[in-house]
Amino acid sequence: MQVKWKSLRDNFARQIRLQENMKPGSVPGKKYIYMDQLSFLGPYVHRRESRSLLSEDSKDSNDSSNEDSKPLAAIALSSDPMEVSTSQTQFHFVPIQPKSQEPPLKKVARCLDELVNMQKDDKLDDPLGNKKFLLSLLPFMKKLPDDVNLEVRLQLMSVLETYTHGKN
Repeated sequence: MQVKWKSLRDNFARQIRLQENMKPGSVPGKKYIYMDQLSFLGPYVHRRESRSLLSEDSKDSNDSSNEDSKPLAAIALSSDPMEVSTSQTQFHFVPIQPKSQEPPLKKVARCLDELVNMQKDDKLDDPLGNKKFLLSLLPFMKKLPDDVNLEVRLQLMSVLETYTHGKN
């Protein structure tokens, strides 16, 4: 599926380049079959500028010393997303977020530590597990009809009352 999508994008970009390079007055060739369906890609397909990196590196080295050294990515901004022309496209530079340098094994260990800490917090809140016991009764209570459910609640309350008053 990814190969098919890449092929469609590449063919669309090739067709756009051919249209841009076409001389005025020349007869256009056959229209690309998926040109209309892929027209939404227009703002994102543009010719890469070929520049000499050596001459720019010497100019940019002085400028970059004053700025943040994070790499930047250009995001095309256009007033009309369906617009095919790239001449009116503006570019907005945003910092590229570096991928996490933490190894996957350490990520898993950190997640497990967080889970253990959460379980410890639960045990501190309810050391005897009464809350979990009562919550385990909930599915059974939901299956009971309303009148039987009310009767079970009343009996539970009476059992709790006898033990709380009997112990004191």
